[in-house]
Amino acid sequence: MDEPLPSPISEPFIQRHRAILKAITWRAIGATTTFGFSMAAAMYLVNDLKAALGISTTVTIIESAGKVLMYYFHERAWDAKVPLPRRTGATAATTDAAVGTRARVPLLARLARDGLD
Repeated sequence: MDEPLPSPISEPFIQRHRAILKAITWRAIGATTTFGFSMAAAMYLVNDLKAALGISTTVTIIESAGKVLMYYFHERAWDAKVPLPRRTGATAATTDAAVGTRARVPLLARLARDGLD
């Protein structure tokens, strides 16, 4: 029997693209929700469809751009300022072998276990 050929696309590549797709679809859901709520509020306040569409579109664009920027700076702050314990040596290798991948320990559990040092 012939063994199946390995995929030319690596697993990390697939995971990154899956995460990007999830982020895009989540942002689309958020923008749609914002548009719907702002449209309802604008219709209530101005009672004019054309004006309400303009207001809702503006609110949605500003809100979406603002959230993307805030997320970017939030990530940069975490990367620069939040010290997270790193796994090293035999413990990391043993855990990786047991789980089959890098173990993901919630932040609060790590802080409780390792402290802030």
